[in-house]
Amino acid sequence: MGRVLFIDLSNGISGDMFVAALVNMGIPRDVIECELPLLKLRGYKFVIKEETVAGIKGCSINIEVKKNDKTHRKFSEIKKLILDSHISDGAKRIAIDIFTRLANAESVVHSVKPDEVEFHEVGSIDSIVDIVASAVCINYLNCEEIIATTPILSTGSVKGRHGTIPLPAPSVVELLKGITVKFENRGYEMITPTGAAIITSIAKFTNDIPPLIIKARGYGFGTTRRKGYFPALIVYDAEYFSDAKLFTDIQVEATIDDMNPQIYSYLVERLFEVGASDVFITPVLMKKGRPAHNVTVIVEPKKMNDILGILFLESTTIGIRYNPINRVKLSREEQNIKTEFGIVRIKIARAGTDIINVQPEYEDAARIARETGIPLKEVLNRIITAYFSSGETTKC
Repeated sequence: MGRVLFIDLSNGISGDMFVAALVNMGIPRDVIECELPLLKLRGYKFVIKEETVAGIKGCSINIEVKKNDKTHRKFSEIKKLILDSHISDGAKRIAIDIFTRLANAESVVHSVKPDEVEFHEVGSIDSIVDIVASAVCINYLNCEEIIATTPILSTGSVKGRHGTIPLPAPSVVELLKGITVKFENRGYEMITPTGAAIITSIAKFTNDIPPLIIKARGYGFGTTRRKGYFPALIVYDAEYFSDAKLFTDIQVEATIDDMNPQIYSYLVERLFEVGASDVFITPVLMKKGRPAHNVTVIVEPKKMNDILGILFLESTTIGIRYNPINRVKLSREEQNIKTEFGIVRIKIARAGTDIINVQPEYEDAARIARETGIPLKEVLNRIITAYFSSGETTKC
């Protein structure tokens, strides 16, 4: 069973809270403190503090920045800073992805090109360090999966460096588009732009907490101190109770009765290109006995907007339905096996150590059937027999 990072967002998230929670969970401080200097960013001191709130021990992060810090930095400048650094490749990739999401969100809010986005709060040293430290931690954990609870957004307003801005911040709204959220009138910022960029880059969101075996937990304290509010992001180092994984996707549907049937194949192709997990088309009868087709798409929440765009652009639908759905999926692996036809790929589904299903890769089996003239169904049977009889398997 692989490692799972579970993130409880009920108290919000910011970059410093995320890093602090992971340190409190057990990530060695040296992992962060040895990589941050490789960023070649000067003028700050990174401080990890142990703290106790309401009798509960946790950590907080304080980044002491010199007063002459340059607070305005373009995305292109930040990206070059990260790419030119000597931090690990995995952390570099994650940090660039987080900043790219931020830049895309800010470009929509301010109507500029992503590379020309000029970050203010997020461009300051402390926010850059928060994001890079987060990327270093995520890369170190090497989780099989990262899941998070439904984000909670607060209404109201908050003061920024350039005046009062609404809550949730416009960039946060843009980052969380297509994701199910909850609104609560707490009167303070629950999710910062940095926190939203981190969580949407790394995590899948779920309405239902799956069964987990907890290995460790961590509390990351933020700066807000309000009555009735426990100021900590809580994270759990865990494993799934079994190899059956629970997560939440979005089911998108459109019922179409006026489209040229030749378009459906191309529509399905385009939906997969933009990130659909599955697409299927079902014949249906509408009112007055009109024949139609129901196009159903299963997709991760963060990719739903892309799916909606393709459905409206490439089909004749003018209305779309969508709902969150809970899914359970067994762990899967791909292996190469030796057969009478040569090396063939197979997919294996497991529950614990038990093999639940073995399925040859269709493209491999179809190629063999074409080359040999043997019926496809016989090729499939002989590949499966070879897997169970030889016992000689080589993992991909």
